[in-house]
Amino acid sequence: MKSFSQLLLNLYRGALEKPTGEFRDWALDESKSLIAFDSCLWADGSWLDGQPTPHSVHLHNLETGFISNWLKYQHEDTLVRQMHANNDRTFNVDCAVTFSGTSIYEFHCKRFDMEHIVATATIDADTQLFNSMSLYRANPDAPFSEADRSLKEALFPHLVAASQSNLLTNLPHLFTANQQSAFNAIAVCDTFGTLRVAMPSFVETCRLEWPGWKGPTLPDCVREAMRGGGGVEIYGEAHRGLHVLSG
Repeated sequence: MKSFSQLLLNLYRGALEKPTGEFRDWALDESKSLIAFDSCLWADGSWLDGQPTPHSVHLHNLETGFISNWLKYQHEDTLVRQMHANNDRTFNVDCAVTFSGTSIYEFHCKRFDMEHIVATATIDADTQLFNSMSLYRANPDAPFSEADRSLKEALFPHLVAASQSNLLTNLPHLFTANQQSAFNAIAVCDTFGTLRVAMPSFVETCRLEWPGWKGPTLPDCVREAMRGGGGVEIYGEAHRGLHVLSG
């Protein structure tokens, strides 16, 4: 418990100190103090019309061809379907058993040294934003334990929250003094009004104002305001076309 607590303190401190481009690799390296793993896929995005739309896919110690190769065999990836059907649950998978006799095992798992996986996905009911993370081990004789699986399940929401805080912390030039004092009532969206990050108080404000609203797309009147229609406070534009909104 002490080591878990110390890791959380490190993550939340690092969220304030690390550049966004470095944070995820740093956070994953820190996490190895609790759970040993060789590589990782960390993705986030929007869930729209029953399909995931990734915003970012972070590969940790994986070749850049990982995603394009996976797309060839995604129809055999039963784990992905299980993850998205079981919100917040972490799965412990022995690839040689689960994917026995499949092309995805022979030509994807083996190629990228994925013999054992612990994987988690979560979809926020209000914003429809999803996060997923899979940790991989290369050694067939070194499976993840139930303790590893439980630790991953407990750690995952903290990694997501720290990553969101890190993104917001690295957009300080867009914040007014009032926004900085009400950090929890902030959201970040792209130029089309699709949410990237939405803090809890911002979501609560939206639900009070528009009871039937559900993400990941902001209400029409908010998107109109982003185009200059007024009515909602919009603060600036960051790099890569991100906007900060105050609830």
